[in-house]
Amino acid sequence: MKNEGHDFTDLAKTDVDKEAKNYEKNFKQERISAKTNNGIRLGMTETQVRNILGKPTKQMWSKKFEARELIYRRRDTWLKSKQDGGGEEGTDWSNYYLFRNGKLYYIEFSQSAIGGA
Repeated sequence: MKNEGHDFTDLAKTDVDKEAKNYEKNFKQERISAKTNNGIRLGMTETQVRNILGKPTKQMWSKKFEARELIYRRRDTWLKSKQDGGGEEGTDWSNYYLFRNGKLYYIEFSQSAIGGA
């Protein structure tokens, strides 16, 4: 499991803004298909999503969204050297997939830092 969001690595803020506008324009004109890096698309069934991503970390009923929710999580950590102050650093990744009437209608990607300065 990895974060499937749009990646703007090594771009300046003006480049990111330009890329985001191009992406939005092309999306509205249906020149690109809205799908994740793993091929997950809105409208897929839960079975189709599970066949691609495997067993979720957690599954539940979301009262807030009145929808079935699959959550996939991964934690990447490493120990800092004593020279760098020791301790653990890393990243928590969480991907949320919500289903209504058996169809995927919402995807959210989240990441947060662990430890660090």
